[in-house]
Amino acid sequence: MTRYERIEIATRVVNSHNEWDPLEEVIVGSMEFATIPPWDATTAATMPKNAWPWLKERGGLHFPTAMVDAARRELDALVRLLECEGITVKRPATIDHGRPFSTPDWSVKGGLYAAMPRDGMIVIGDEIIEAPMAWRCRYHETAAFRPLLKEYFHAGARWTSAPKPELTDSLYAHREGNHETPPWYAVTEFEPTFDAADFMRCGRDIFVQRSHVTNDFGIKWMRRHLGDAYRVHVLDVHDDHPMHIDASFVPLAPGKVLVNPDRILHLPPMFHECKPGVRSCFATCSAVACTHVPSSSH
Repeated sequence: MTRYERIEIATRVVNSHNEWDPLEEVIVGSMEFATIPPWDATTAATMPKNAWPWLKERGGLHFPTAMVDAARRELDALVRLLECEGITVKRPATIDHGRPFSTPDWSVKGGLYAAMPRDGMIVIGDEIIEAPMAWRCRYHETAAFRPLLKEYFHAGARWTSAPKPELTDSLYAHREGNHETPPWYAVTEFEPTFDAADFMRCGRDIFVQRSHVTNDFGIKWMRRHLGDAYRVHVLDVHDDHPMHIDASFVPLAPGKVLVNPDRILHLPPMFHECKPGVRSCFATCSAVACTHVPSSSH
């Protein structure tokens, strides 16, 4: 690599390869007009049962004002903390996620929110990839981030959108008749779908889990799109409600990974303790009782 190539890479506005390098710029989401997800096969597969009645009754309505206000205060406090550390913070545009929308095949009462940019987008080097998310209510979620995506593109970033999914009934499986042969997933292999949050980056090594929103078709699309420059590893995650890998596996630094010991039973060979300089940190058991009612079900 020449000196000029090194300078060009160092000055890219989008240039991220892992989960631990010092932050220079980050997108923090927004809870404005956050909407309760409508009830369907994917919410049934991922949400705790004690939240089901609330979701069935209120799906498609805006979240209660008190909850949104509390979340807004937390996000604003995070922004102030990041800016105090000299980090540039960008925020999504404000749109009303409570508006209904449809395709020729289905309709939903509303969207979700723009609170979690990591769910819908992943940065690999200088490329931003929009995920083909499996929840119908998240079909237009990246619309709130479009002004930022265009800004980053004009500043030199590559911008790719994975194939827009149809999200017809053929994509979704139902637990009835399938629970005897685990693992069971809420999405079939009808078309490629994935949430960006089911991937973790470690330089040229990308780790991913199969989940209720990420299928093998989506993983194959990502592997083929990235090409030979990257190695995509599928982790064996033992989770009854898999959705987003950072609940089970988080690389913390070179040679250090945090895992949920109840879900990650076997680490890939490069993380073995016997390898010099590699440390596996196993999380302790949760202090939250299994009967705890999530705030979203109040």
